[in-house]
Amino acid sequence: MLLDKITSTSNEKIKKLVHLSKGKDISENSLSIIESSKIIQIAHSLGLIHYLYLAKDNDLKDEIIEKYGVYEISDNVSKKLSNLKTPPGSFALINKPTAEELTWNKPKYLLLDGVQNPGNYGMLLRNAVSFNFNGVLTFGNSCTHYSPKVYRSSMGANLIIPSYTVSLNDIKIAQHHGFKLITTAISKPSDCETTPSKLILALGNESKGLSDPVINLGNMNYKIKISDFNSLNVVAAAAIIMYNFFDLKND
Repeated sequence: MLLDKITSTSNEKIKKLVHLSKGKDISENSLSIIESSKIIQIAHSLGLIHYLYLAKDNDLKDEIIEKYGVYEISDNVSKKLSNLKTPPGSFALINKPTAEELTWNKPKYLLLDGVQNPGNYGMLLRNAVSFNFNGVLTFGNSCTHYSPKVYRSSMGANLIIPSYTVSLNDIKIAQHHGFKLITTAISKPSDCETTPSKLILALGNESKGLSDPVINLGNMNYKIKISDFNSLNVVAAAAIIMYNFFDLKND
């Protein structure tokens, strides 16, 4: 249903949306603005959408459009809202998903220790969703889960997989619940020959790797066998490790 037509970037609704689209006050706000049909389709499937903001030339399917109130926006408004060089013309105001309390009742988590690049962070989320991880645990100075760049790089995977900020004590509690912390330190030999029934796979900072406190808590270590030319970034390494876990026998 068409609610209104907006042609001015000075419109109060648009000012607020631009504030969200640029990633301001992310942690304090329960709302997000997302763009592109693929991410909007994920938000639709999760029941997160409030309103749609659509340019005449947009890439969203009619069966989604007809379910929501729509604000028709001009091209200049679309450009103002977008973080892309070529705006897709489709935006949605959504609720951020509410993560259930972390009670360690799921079997598989990804721990990101100081992963600061939003492009890498988002692609790691895509890997985690693809390999059925149940949640992302952030430790140290890691990216913000719902930043605009993470939305783009994750292609909406950040809406699917919940994120929890954890401490070393939280990891110890998980271990008390039977979880095995699998580190990926290149300085240690690989001794991970089975896939634990409850696991936390730890991946580190793009340049520094895992921090010593996390390494010291590890129950086992996984090291990829490669040549001396160590050129794998954290995303490529994660994909290889996650795939290989499907070939390891359960303990």
